[in-house]
Amino acid sequence: MQVQNEDHRSAEQINVKLCVLGDVITPAAIRLEFTSDSDLFFGFQFDCSEMDYDRVRNDNQLEIGFDKFLSLLKQLLQETGTFKHGAVTLCNLNLD
Repeated sequence: MQVQNEDHRSAEQINVKLCVLGDVITPAAIRLEFTSDSDLFFGFQFDCSEMDYDRVRNDNQLEIGFDKFLSLLKQLLQETGTFKHGAVTLCNLNLD
């Protein structure tokens, strides 16, 4: 995924990792990570369980449930061209 900075003069390659805890069809939790190879101090991680999502959904009056959230994230990344450029890593999380 390429992101332009605020002055629109340069673009930076952002790595995206989408991880699923449990089954892809009915995940227990989802993790979305953004990192940059050119800026080692840049990192964003978003963890969301079904309980977390229900709280956000109620606060923001969202219509979709957690069961559709993962497919919506994948669709969003596909529409932005992220999957086409190979910058997204899909993984399964294991709790040991």
